[in-house]
Amino acid sequence: MKLGMIIDIDHMSHRATERVLQIAEDIPGGGYPLMSGHAGIRNHSGEHFFSSERSRTRPQLQRIARLHGMFGLTTREADAYDWAKQYIDATNELFKAFNPTSQCPNKLPFEPGSVALGTDVNSLIKSPRPTAGPDLKSGSPIRTGLYIQPGFPTNKSQSGSKVWDYNVEGVAHYGMYADFVKDVRSAKQQDLGCMSGADLVDNHLMKSANYFWHTWQKIEAQKSKVR
Repeated sequence: MKLGMIIDIDHMSHRATERVLQIAEDIPGGGYPLMSGHAGIRNHSGEHFFSSERSRTRPQLQRIARLHGMFGLTTREADAYDWAKQYIDATNELFKAFNPTSQCPNKLPFEPGSVALGTDVNSLIKSPRPTAGPDLKSGSPIRTGLYIQPGFPTNKSQSGSKVWDYNVEGVAHYGMYADFVKDVRSAKQQDLGCMSGADLVDNHLMKSANYFWHTWQKIEAQKSKVR
């Protein structure tokens, strides 16, 4: 912290995460921002990944928000619409830190972009699922026609003679996260509950880089206060 380094709390044990959050919160002047770069919301579903200490608890998300930190929501084997619902859930959880009854030391208004896209695709963690075909998530509706919808990308990804189709292969390489984001953006409000996919992408997800910049500004301002 004294060096102004960005600290990512992912892969820490629950006990270590709680201790680092406490250390960050004790820095005078509003604390020291922390990152959770590629995690899920703990107990969001019955999947083992989301029930382990590797995922963030809801109180931890609120504490990260109060510090002006960021949460990268994992895309691990994600269906785009399911991921969008989790994104809204995470955003609402971080927003709770700024409710009138909460204790927010920095008193800053809640900014869009505090929840980002957390990939961690490294051949051990699988990338987002397709919208059709044998690898479609069980119980998910089939969605096709991504490339005939307006907006980038309009063509399937191609590497040499190999053509990659997001609809049947999912995110086969990093470049196809553009396809995933377009799929998220295609969701209607009735699909997600309280906002459309276009609202989520345009007014929240795409604000993440700006939010990161403001987070880094605070880190630079706070590093001299670390003892």
